[in-house]
Amino acid sequence: MYVREPEVASLLATSYIGMNEEIKALQTLSAALAASRPDPRGNINTPPSYTLLHVQCDLVRSKGKKDWAVALARQAVNVAPSEFLTWAKLTECYIENGQYESALLTLNSCPMFTYNERDLHRMPTPGRTHLPVRDFIKDSGILDEDSARDNEADIALLRLPAPSLRGTFAKAYALLTRLVAEVGWDELLRKRSAVFVMEEEYRSVKMRNAEQNGDPVVHEDGTITHGRPADDNASTRGMRRSPSPGALSNLSTDEVEFAVPTIKVTHEEEEGQTNGVPTIKVSEHDDEGAGEEQETSGFSRAAKGLEKPVPITVSIEETEHKENGAPSEPGSALPKADENMSFSTKRLCERWLDNLFMVLYEDLRIWTIFRAEVAHFKTQRVAYKKTGTEWEILGDLGARLHHKEDAKEAYTRCLEQKFSAKAWMRLLEIYADEGDLQRGLNAAFRIACYQWRWYMESTYPTAVAQHLFKLGQTHGHAKLSYTLMSMGLPEGVLAIMQGYLNYGRTFKPEGWDF
Repeated sequence: MYVREPEVASLLATSYIGMNEEIKALQTLSAALAASRPDPRGNINTPPSYTLLHVQCDLVRSKGKKDWAVALARQAVNVAPSEFLTWAKLTECYIENGQYESALLTLNSCPMFTYNERDLHRMPTPGRTHLPVRDFIKDSGILDEDSARDNEADIALLRLPAPSLRGTFAKAYALLTRLVAEVGWDELLRKRSAVFVMEEEYRSVKMRNAEQNGDPVVHEDGTITHGRPADDNASTRGMRRSPSPGALSNLSTDEVEFAVPTIKVTHEEEEGQTNGVPTIKVSEHDDEGAGEEQETSGFSRAAKGLEKPVPITVSIEETEHKENGAPSEPGSALPKADENMSFSTKRLCERWLDNLFMVLYEDLRIWTIFRAEVAHFKTQRVAYKKTGTEWEILGDLGARLHHKEDAKEAYTRCLEQKFSAKAWMRLLEIYADEGDLQRGLNAAFRIACYQWRWYMESTYPTAVAQHLFKLGQTHGHAKLSYTLMSMGLPEGVLAIMQGYLNYGRTFKPEGWDF
């Protein structure tokens, strides 16, 4: 097939790598890439497929060559800039390489596609369904279908928006959760404000431009000021100076107040703030007249707790200035040219990515509340009780946020209260990654019985077979067979599990011969 269809080269190379035949994989990749190079005579052949570059990228990542992986991922983006997978692969490489700001910018550039369900005709609802349970499954008592009907859960857990993500949005959210697992929520918000234009930055630049053009400016407190007109006589303003003390003695009180610039320091609190921000107003007119205002604010410590990101919002530093009201550090007031330069080098955050930040905030908020409740109940030495469905949702939440141990504990608590095929499947995946043979087989035969109960009894490819063969790579199929026989399973259940091992003896995956 590779001879007839060169596009199969990436699949063939991946198969060789899975068989530990890296030399053959490299030869296949080299031949496929050589065929796509331009001809010295000027005849340009088909450009290289991005799948070939991705296979190389994964191979060098497994060897620890992160910089090479980034270079290959960039080349794949140049080859197929309209594909989501190329941008996602580049984002993964940036995260592994520690270039988190570049990862955010790359994720923001991903082309997103609307998820559409399969265009199939709806099957009519059957008038009557008869799915009899096989005798050996009924007698085994493995499936507790009565407890599986318990679906009561807290409304806050049921309304989490992350499980409803589909297609490219779900994959982008997985990359975002991986990023927050690497750097933390607070640091992620700081990097977000460093690379994206925030709302307050946009307002300040827009207000400054409006003042320079002479347009009326509406401030946050509702006041309206008129900017300096464009045809203002600069020479007249430059010659204007404060009158001498002798001249001031001849003026009335109102005239003195009008002539002398007044400096007012106010501590008025804005709506929603706890501490007032010192505001210095320099004005050459009375309190009711329009004037030029300059506001200075200081740096502060990081906000405590989980900070909610406002969509396309005020940056973290600006929020901290307002909350603390501390004096500005030296050098904090940058020149306007530097501010404009910083504003011009930032990107606009896509709305879908901004929505994913809000989804991530909801997940982190619920998870933080859950961990705080668990810690509180442990200190009080009181049992922390949840329904089986709630434990299952919390397990999914922990898995999304890359808290594997907490997710495993939540799934185990779920299975103590009800039978859940989803929880058993998640535990099987975790046990296969850890190489836990006994617990992995315990989860595998339960899921296999569930699939036979509902007439889904295919041997391969299924998730059960995939994780069993992963255990076989470590322990060998002979040990799998002997361990299954020692578990004392019913004859019918043991026959189901032996079907997977028979498949291994036929197609010889890694570990079948020991």
